[in-house]
Order: sequence, then C-alpha cells, then structure tokens
Amino acid sequence: MVGCHIELREASLVLEFLKVPGRGVNLEKDGCVETKVNYEKIKKAVIISED
Repeated sequence: MVGCHIELREASLVLEFLKVPGRGVNLEKDGCVETKVNYEKIKKAVIISED
C-alpha cells in the first residue's frame, strides 16, 4: 500500500480483520495534488530477501 498516514492506518485495519498480510509506504508529500513517493522505499517493501 502507498498512501498518507490516515489511509495506511485504515487499510491496515481492514487487512488485519481479513487476516491478509500487507506493508505500507508513506507518501513523502501527501495532499490532493502533487503527491510524492520514495520509489526506493516501495522497492524495499516489495522485494523479499532470499537471505
């Protein structure tokens, strides 16, 4: 999931209720327009290490 803090919190409650694992990445800058996200954080959240 990628979103602002409030959206991530709400989504995490739904995932917890459904017993579905998930990860969230906060937007670097949120709002209605010109949001920003750190793509490196997304990559790290999605990639599962084989170590």
